[in-house]
Amino acid sequence: WQDTKTPTTVGVISAAGAMIAGFILSRQFGVAGLALGAAAASIVNAGLLYTILKERVPEINETNILIPFIKMFGASAAMAVVLQIVKHIFGTIYDLDRFVEVLVQTLAAIIASVVVYVGLMKLFGVSEFGKFFTNGKNF
Repeated sequence: WQDTKTPTTVGVISAAGAMIAGFILSRQFGVAGLALGAAAASIVNAGLLYTILKERVPEINETNILIPFIKMFGASAAMAVVLQIVKHIFGTIYDLDRFVEVLVQTLAAIIASVVVYVGLMKLFGVSEFGKFFTNGKNF
C-alpha cells in the first residue's frame, strides 16, 4: 500500500502522452485539440492505474467502485449543465464588458453548480462524499 513509484510512473507516461497528443491534435483542432489530448491521456491514465490495481488486488469488488462512480459522474454532469446555464443567463442579462459583471457571473455559476453537486451527492447517498466532510483531515 505504500507504492508511490507506480502511480508516479504512470502519471509521467500519461503526461507525456497528453503533450504529444495535444501537440498533434492542436494542429488539426486548435485549442480543442489540446483539451482532447489531455482528456484522452486522463482516460489512459485511469485505465492503466485500474489495470495495475486489478492485477495487484484481484479480489477487488468492481461494483463497490462502479456504483459510486456512476453517481459522482451524474452529479458532475448535472453540475456542468447548471454552470453553463447560469453563465448563459448572466451573459444575456449583463453586458460582461466590465470586470465586476464577469466576476458576478463567475461567482453565481460557481455557487449554483457547487450547490447542485453537493445536493446531488447527498441525495444519491454517496458515502465517500460524506467521509470527506466528516474525516477530511485523514486525506
